[in-house]
Amino acid sequence: MAHRLHNTLQRAAEELNDDVVALRRLFERQGVLAHQLTGSGSAYFAICASARQACCIAQRLRSAGVPWVCTSVTSA
Repeated sequence: MAHRLHNTLQRAAEELNDDVVALRRLFERQGVLAHQLTGSGSAYFAICASARQACCIAQRLRSAGVPWVCTSVTSA
């Protein structure tokens, strides 16, 4: 799934803001299916394998000091 996501602005955002790099690195360690910056950078998201994984990762992000964390569950 990760190879299907692409945001041409992410590299530029990472060059301008170390927080974007920190979020990418944090998500890389979470074992999610995919993750990336949205559009021009209003949010950073991950696609998880399950609602349980999403909740666990949300808690880890909060514990790591990420100030705004939301989870949303959708079905196929």
